[in-house]
Amino acid sequence: MNYPQAKLSALQLQAQLQKSGDFLQLTRSHEYSMTAFNFEVHCTKKMAKTKVSVLDTGIIMFEPLNHISSKDIVLSSAIHGNETAPIEICNTLIKQLILGELHFEHKTCLLYNSDHAHEEERRELVSR
Repeated sequence: MNYPQAKLSALQLQAQLQKSGDFLQLTRSHEYSMTAFNFEVHCTKKMAKTKVSVLDTGIIMFEPLNHISSKDIVLSSAIHGNETAPIEICNTLIKQLILGELHFEHKTCLLYNSDHAHEEERRELVSR
């Protein structure tokens, strides 16, 4: 599936992500680089705030603001392009976090590693 490579400002990227919560689609539409941005999310169930930081294509971090986190967690997916379950699980978690339906108690970074291989549904890609 082809996604258009758009050149959007940080505010446009933020608005798009906050509206849809779909970080995977945003990553695919900016496969080479993305302007970094951040914003706060309020979780209605936990009455907690989270700082969301998009650092680059495929890299998003969630930091709880109401308390000090004792752990740093990294969740990595799409290491192999034909393993789709982890990327779908991470995308669901990210969407719930951005839409304020879920709150992580610890600082958490989620990574999408091999988006090109995932697009082609191949375990790995070899460049020459």
